[in-house]
Amino acid sequence: MARSTLVTVTFVVFGVVLLAILGLAITNLVFLSFAFSHHGGPPHHPGGPPTHGGPPTQGGSTTLPPHEPCNGTDTKSSPEFDRFAANLYSRVNFSVDPCEDFYEYACGLWPYSNPVPSYLSSWGEYTKVSMQVSKDVKDALENADFATSSEGVKKAKKFYDECMDVDATEALKGTKLGSLLHTGVPEDPTLPGFKAGSGKWPIIDKTYTNTAKWESRIGQLKKSFGIDTFALSYALQYDLQSNKTILWLTGQMLPLGLGLFASNYYLNPKHKDVMDAYQQMQREVALLLARDSGFGNVNIEQEDLDGMLNVEKKLANITSMSLSEQNDDLWTMNDLKNLSTAFDWDTFFKDLLDEDGYKRVKEDSDPVVQLNTPNYFKNVIELLKSSKDKDLQNYAIWRLIKYSLPYLSKEYTDALKKFNNVFMGKASDDTPRANICLSYIKGNFELPNLGFASAEAYGRKFFNDDMRSNSRDLVANVKSGLQTLIEEADWMDNKTRANALDKAVKMDMMIAYPDWTMNKTAQKEYYKMLEIPQNVSFISLNLMLRSWAVLKNFDDILVPVNRRDFVGSPIRTDAWYTATRNAFTMPLGELQYPFYGFNYPNAMNYGAIGAVAGHEMSHGFDVQGSQFDADGNQHDWWSKDSKKEFQKRTQCLIDQFSKYCFKGIGCINGTNTVAENTADLGGLKAAYQAFKTLPPEPRLEKAPMFSDDQLFFLSFTSFYCASNSKAATEDQLLTNNHSPAKYRVIGTLRNIPEFAEAFKCKKDSYMNPSDRCSIW
Repeated sequence: MARSTLVTVTFVVFGVVLLAILGLAITNLVFLSFAFSHHGGPPHHPGGPPTHGGPPTQGGSTTLPPHEPCNGTDTKSSPEFDRFAANLYSRVNFSVDPCEDFYEYACGLWPYSNPVPSYLSSWGEYTKVSMQVSKDVKDALENADFATSSEGVKKAKKFYDECMDVDATEALKGTKLGSLLHTGVPEDPTLPGFKAGSGKWPIIDKTYTNTAKWESRIGQLKKSFGIDTFALSYALQYDLQSNKTILWLTGQMLPLGLGLFASNYYLNPKHKDVMDAYQQMQREVALLLARDSGFGNVNIEQEDLDGMLNVEKKLANITSMSLSEQNDDLWTMNDLKNLSTAFDWDTFFKDLLDEDGYKRVKEDSDPVVQLNTPNYFKNVIELLKSSKDKDLQNYAIWRLIKYSLPYLSKEYTDALKKFNNVFMGKASDDTPRANICLSYIKGNFELPNLGFASAEAYGRKFFNDDMRSNSRDLVANVKSGLQTLIEEADWMDNKTRANALDKAVKMDMMIAYPDWTMNKTAQKEYYKMLEIPQNVSFISLNLMLRSWAVLKNFDDILVPVNRRDFVGSPIRTDAWYTATRNAFTMPLGELQYPFYGFNYPNAMNYGAIGAVAGHEMSHGFDVQGSQFDADGNQHDWWSKDSKKEFQKRTQCLIDQFSKYCFKGIGCINGTNTVAENTADLGGLKAAYQAFKTLPPEPRLEKAPMFSDDQLFFLSFTSFYCASNSKAATEDQLLTNNHSPAKYRVIGTLRNIPEFAEAFKCKKDSYMNPSDRCSIW
């Protein structure tokens, strides 16, 4: 969702040679056997730092600081406690001083225990957990009782089965997509198609002539196929009146061919290798699609490729310029016409919306359109006027083709993989088809999806009411912890503190999945307009699902908002906070080991999933979330002095994180990442505050050297253990508003005195600096 703050972790690559992996497997077996039979002291781990050739060799003594037994000498062994201990042994590098580099200490062995899959160029614990959820969804769908399943589960299973029919996909190649583009006629009359000529791709189809207004083509590509080409359109809550759903049009969140916030790749000459690979992929795909569309061996003109890329570069430039623009006004049709008479707004909305949606937008007495970047739209309209129609068409249809590539035959996915090897780092093997299909079935955040159906199947097999109740209690405790931190914030004046507390108290919590997920009648109602025709290709079904999702989203325009609606797929491994709802969502896909587990130690649950809960709640008080009140309306509830102090404290984080750099790659942009860094720090403090209200638990029998507090902070790192590569790290620094994993750990923990105390770090050691940043 465009205005929601989300937790997303970009994982990167670390190369591990086969001998190193095999060596680790052997030494781990020996070591774990020793560790699990000798509980009287810390294990003996490597005597030196890891090298690129493989995991650290065994031998030497631990540098784990001595500690006082704060939770007594009792120990406990259970399947859950022992599994947690095994997880620690598989990733903690005891040869590293935790007071000098806690990330390497806590995650140093992770790459060796978790080699990068051959089909990926990035790998981390978050990705690993997400893939396990996918496997469980696959298991749940494949074993669901079709006769007794809800309509939602049946439809999800149908889509999955069609996606997994690789033989059919290979036989069809790109013929169905090519036919749709060339003729505009879909395989089945119930599927979306193109108006005459408007789907043709001039780069291969020399019969193309300008047959439709651009306003029509832009609207149709979104409504029929879910593709935003020149602006992003989305129905969401209005910032200034959170009980109202409006149509949001923006340039700030427009994803280009390389993704969201990727303008730097187009505009900075140092990324020429990426742009060259991008054009090479376009050329290869064009040749394949020309063949499969019946055009034969078409000559792909470099002039056409350059013209298409030039449109995208211009969009990248004006998108980048729009990031500082913000207009919260609602616009009537007359307002829009006054902005520009060169753009036919009436035609645009007719082709973007269904009949009811169009009527709502046309009604001037109750405006529903928020054009938050008016200067962006002026620039886009000028771009449409000044560019060659053929170049614009090539770009627009390319965006649809680029989306479709993962769902076509291997020749197409190979072209995409070759590009991604340059863009994100090399992967040697193809992505398993099941992974592609499951990612599609699980759904995302932006649009309605099959995630609710997937959650039903998954929840019935792998989740239960006790787990849901337990996780609710945990999150409620963290919320109380955040409230305590706010109450103790002496830098706030009384009125601002009272407003902050009111917001924290009123913050809604959605846990696991909405109540209606397990209700067959409700599932049938939710998916009733999603009809699945027989005997059509998967790419057509895929685009049909996109169209259903877009129209279902637009149906919400002017519908009163229910703040407790579950917005987003419950099966995704990613929590989120929505400022306009003042609501935090912890989906089922996030409530997974090693982040959360029923009957697992409190230190694990609160240090991991508790920190995530605190992180999302803290987004309500970061540089963006702090602009919204307890009811989700955007207005300033801060006193002048309190706001000034808040800005001073966030500036401390900006300055601090801007000093964290990767040699030969670049430094973190402290300004771009300040919201996430603020949430990391506030979230971990809230989770720790909640954790310390609980009675101490017995130590882990299999790892008795760790105190409760040490386990808590070690659990916090579990999200961020990952393998790293230069390409993916550089991409994260350029495009992501999260700091790279290493510094999410180090940067957060260096600001928490309780961490230094837990690990007995000497004053002014790297992890125990004299100067700290603090929000709460």
